Amino acid sequence: MMKHNKKELIERLIGQIVAKSNNMAEAAEDARQLSISAPGRNQSRYDSSKEEFGYLADGLNIRSQEIASGIGMIRAAFFPDRPETVVQGSLVRVEEGSGRHSDYLILPYGGGEFIETNEGDVDVITPSAPLCEAMIGKRIGEEFSFSARDKQRTYRIEDIA
Repeated sequence: MMKHNKKELIERLIGQIVAKSNNMAEAAEDARQLSISAPGRNQSRYDSSKEEFGYLADGLNIRSQEIASGIGMIRAAFFPDRPETVVQGSLVRVEEGSGRHSDYLILPYGGGEFIETNEGDVDVITPSAPLCEAMIGKRIGEEFSFSARDKQRTYRIEDIA
């Protein structure tokens, strides 16, 4: 039985993502200010820093909007309490053939993030991740294989929350 509280994990993840988004918004504002204060092409034939800072600010703003949209996707997702099979919204503990355990939270956004807890880290994966595709629909006790870095590994579903 997993000791993680799924709702707490999700709120903790959202907090992490919001903090990153805030840092990105600050960086976008810094780039915008640098774009405003940078010398224009009239002062130097080769200086394109004004445009480059402008592009950077635009890119960071777009990324910040994508993150806000992703947070909305997480908040709107359905999280089943005790699903019988692995589905989106599941918290899954798997055992690798070597006896090592890993915990995964399947969310529509946030793949690649991880949540540190006293009970161990929880990796966030999306349904399109190859590992997730291999485990979707599996029940507790079922095994599945997954190939990573040219190595075939066998996993077993230990728990689903």
